[in-house]
Amino acid sequence: METLYFEDVRVGETITVGDYKLTQKEIISFATEWDPQPYHIDKKVAALSIYGVLTACGIHIMAIRTLLLHQMRPKPIILGSLGWDELRFPNPARAGDRLHLTIEFTYKRNWPRKPHRGIEKSIIKVMNQEDSPVLIHKDAVMVAKRN
Repeated sequence: METLYFEDVRVGETITVGDYKLTQKEIISFATEWDPQPYHIDKKVAALSIYGVLTACGIHIMAIRTLLLHQMRPKPIILGSLGWDELRFPNPARAGDRLHLTIEFTYKRNWPRKPHRGIEKSIIKVMNQEDSPVLIHKDAVMVAKRN
């Protein structure tokens, strides 16, 4: 498997990953377990909501985001997360949506006093089939260097 190290990342580069089909059954199942708001689990209640249909809960979209990141090739060697900023859900994710992820690398620097790692920052978006974002956030991670 090809590996993406700190040295390989180019600030300004964007990578697109995945094709994930979101289903109604999955929306209901996930929300029943983790965020049982009526508009996520009951079609009749959802029909009266501002969206008119069932929508996936935010934590579900974050889980899909994480799954799609694990599909990234070459695979980055992430040593740890440093945090997420400005997390937003600008549009709903609905049953039947086909989701993909973009990661735009915005910053990188060496880790002070740790020569085997670096810091990378990016903007991550989960987009639907119309290229409308259903999730956007800034991400910061520790990544491995080759040596």
